[in-house]
Amino acid sequence: ANQALNYPKGYIISDIVPKVENAMRYMKNFGVTPDKIDLDDAVDELEKLHDESRSSFTMSEMKAFLRYFVKAYKHYEDSKAHNADTDFTDILLMFVEKFRGAKIPYVLVDEMQDMNEIEAQIVNKIHENLFLVGDAKQAIFGFQGGSTKNFQKFSQSCKPMLLSTNRRSTQEISDYAKKQFLSRTSQRLLHEKELENFNSLTTGEKPKIFSTRAPHAKILS
Repeated sequence: ANQALNYPKGYIISDIVPKVENAMRYMKNFGVTPDKIDLDDAVDELEKLHDESRSSFTMSEMKAFLRYFVKAYKHYEDSKAHNADTDFTDILLMFVEKFRGAKIPYVLVDEMQDMNEIEAQIVNKIHENLFLVGDAKQAIFGFQGGSTKNFQKFSQSCKPMLLSTNRRSTQEISDYAKKQFLSRTSQRLLHEKELENFNSLTTGEKPKIFSTRAPHAKILS
């Protein structure tokens, strides 16, 4: 790796390698394996997307890293094939490719906002009746392929139902969370309706917000 990148080996191992690994895992969650990557097309897209004026990396450096990334991704997949190894995403991809069994009468999916593209394909393949539970406002695992697109996709075939009663927090906390979320989201209109009747079963004190540069000391006090 240090032949491809002009960084100390320690930094490459501690910082670069984990990011490359996450990038490979992210792509694979969408079924993009090295054999499906057209390097010329990828370079064309890179030229459209990369803005040298807003980056510390030149276009030539980005192209060089792209080539090494694809090479590293291919090496990873080839090394597993050589040792007859599989990772978790391999198992999902094999299931999508080979599943020919009878559909399962009832399928329940929890935390559906964390489903990636392959997992959504599996759910579609195996169910006769489907029940999904999730919260698009908690879709924070985009780096693993999780997406709010699944809400749009499954709402076409499933009847949407809102769980509008919060049994965990007081009304004051729910009101504050609702106000904060709606003031910061870029999809306010999408979420306003579902939060219109967002109620809690209990009441309590108004939330207190602390801002501090010494969080541990503040917690102790």
